[in-house]
Amino acid sequence: MRHPTISLVAAGRSSAQIATALGERGIACGNEHFCAHRLVEAMGEDPENGVVRLSMVHYTSPDDVAAAIQALDQVL
Repeated sequence: MRHPTISLVAAGRSSAQIATALGERGIACGNEHFCAHRLVEAMGEDPENGVVRLSMVHYTSPDDVAAAIQALDQVL
């Protein structure tokens, strides 16, 4: 089974700051390197900062996706 996963970083913002701000807006997400320390490092990112990860599964509605996009617009 495949599930869409989006990982992101933003210049000037820590992944923890972004994940916290999204969480305050009701968006479930996580932040760290997610057992991909070497990959994050190879991409030129700080593994200690990691990435923000949003995942969608069968119960994620179009409204949930729209809310995540809106929250990302506000946070970033």
